[in-house]
Amino acid sequence: MRKQPAQGLLIRDATIEVLELVRSKKNYLVSGYGWARLPEGVVKGGKVMNVKVLGGEIKKLMVASRSKRTRGPMVLGMPQSQVFLKAFTIPKFEEKELKEAITWHVGSLAPVLPRDAYNSYEVIGKGKNNELKILLASAPQMVVDKYLEACELAGVEVESIEPLAVARTRLIDPKMLLNKSAASVHLYNGRLAVGILVNGKLWFSKESVVIQGREQMIGATVNELIKFFTEKKDKDVVGVSGIIYSGDKAGIEVLEANLKGFRLKLIKAESGIVLERSKIVSEVEAVKFAPVLGLAMRSGLHKEGLINLLPTWPKQKAELGRLTKVLSRAVVMLGMVVWLVVIGLGSGWWWLEQEEERLKGEVERLKGGLMERQETEYLSWGERFNQTVEVAELIEESRVSFAEVLNRLGEIMPRGIKLTAFSYQALSDRWSMAGIADGREEVLGFDKALKESDFFAKARLYFSSLETNEGVVFRFSGGGDEG
Repeated sequence: MRKQPAQGLLIRDATIEVLELVRSKKNYLVSGYGWARLPEGVVKGGKVMNVKVLGGEIKKLMVASRSKRTRGPMVLGMPQSQVFLKAFTIPKFEEKELKEAITWHVGSLAPVLPRDAYNSYEVIGKGKNNELKILLASAPQMVVDKYLEACELAGVEVESIEPLAVARTRLIDPKMLLNKSAASVHLYNGRLAVGILVNGKLWFSKESVVIQGREQMIGATVNELIKFFTEKKDKDVVGVSGIIYSGDKAGIEVLEANLKGFRLKLIKAESGIVLERSKIVSEVEAVKFAPVLGLAMRSGLHKEGLINLLPTWPKQKAELGRLTKVLSRAVVMLGMVVWLVVIGLGSGWWWLEQEEERLKGEVERLKGGLMERQETEYLSWGERFNQTVEVAELIEESRVSFAEVLNRLGEIMPRGIKLTAFSYQALSDRWSMAGIADGREEVLGFDKALKESDFFAKARLYFSSLETNEGVVFRFSGGGDEG
């Protein structure tokens, strides 16, 4: 992390929280912290409902937090309710084609992604045949833009936007996660977050609120995610070897009381950062597993390859603003020069005209540079788009016809079954589908028909598809190396 102050900003439906972190010799200390309750209805379901009020609340909190800086570097946490996370595998590509191949694959997920979304990804591992494991994060543009508008009103410049589930992982000492799969259970301020970590990287996560008197749901949630991971993981990925738990003081006590029934080893998490006492925080134990701390810890890290949902428009807008100021100052200087020359050098009209033309040319050069840069960015975008098309064409040449796949599916589909979604990955011959059936028997019959066919013989029925008897919502996947 860099030596200058780094900040994390966490906005929830009812509260807002900011933390500033600075380097102190070999360790770190909290140099600024603020927490406040938001007016009701300003943020609801992770969405900003009143940008103006939220901007005012952020500004007030920055002052109250006694932070040394009011303009970044700020890492904004995106609530899990507004982030779609998915891990998937793709073949290894050459470096110059990797991004285009991932972009193509993300496009195939369009039916399940938020509409008009900002997408970001991180390479989180490699398979036995050198395939790449990718973690995709996607968030609605409208939701992200309103958070950024509120920050802009508060005078806060955001350098990155990170899913809160990823920031929590940073709170755990990396040595505890090396070369193993573990379930991370985090309980802080009554919010439960359960995630599966493979070699220190998040694969998927689930968040919920723990209601007093219903703490037994903690064990059920942990068991659900471990079971899902065990059934869906690749064969070369090691199974969950332990449960690492963390949180605030009250959360630790609740977790220790409700995680005793597991055969897996229970391990209390060690902090991923060494904090010293400060004037702001005298009780280090109270904040070392705070999610907002995980956000601040990201600032200054080597960011290439990390998930960042920040769009390009805030930086472009800031740069355009700086260029506008430069142009304005040039025009003001031109006016001053003209005025002084007229007053002091009545006989120097020729020199005045030459100087005026030179300054005007400088202004036009700055404007032209701005336009040329914009044109270059559009050309660069066009080149990247053409590269994406080339990769897609290569993929298309080796894949089974999508229409042929649908024809095969139509031949075996029984009555009482209605598909709502279907995707096919030509690179791995994997496919997935979702739909609605009249009853459980229709789903079982469909399962049998798939497994008796040639193309869909490796069909796998998700366990949640048989929870109801009527109006069953089902999901299948298969193909590739799945058995």
